[in-house]
Amino acid sequence: MLSFRALRTVDHRSLIVTENQADTFLHRPEVGPLIGGFINQYTKWRWTFYVLLIWAGVQLGLIVFLVPETYHPVLLRQRARQLRKETGNDAWHAPIEKLTRSLPQTLLWSCIRPFQLLGRVDTRRKLYLSPADVELPSLRTNGKNSN
Repeated sequence: MLSFRALRTVDHRSLIVTENQADTFLHRPEVGPLIGGFINQYTKWRWTFYVLLIWAGVQLGLIVFLVPETYHPVLLRQRARQLRKETGNDAWHAPIEKLTRSLPQTLLWSCIRPFQLLGRVDTRRKLYLSPADVELPSLRTNGKNSN
């Protein structure tokens, strides 16, 4: 079984994730309406959606080809495959390789899981905020008559 020590060559994961998150701030929300205004001024309104679709396709292509994998179970599987290939020892296995779920089972589980989490009492308590739970200093009388 592989441990995370085997992934010491991938210590730059946090930097990669930070760079990907910073990308959101580089494409500021103010730019969209500006570009959309120019598109609507000089073409038909449908071109706003065409340009958005083209841009989303470009972004997806860039993500697929340029952003490296950062999910630990997948990285462990890749490392196990590499070690099996290098050493010829078939004893190297990652935990994700032992899963027997199919794609439909995985998709079904990912749809069911949020509802299971919402069904837990502690999660409901965290999400629910009753007006009786909110303490407003101006409405409290500390047991004294306000007359």
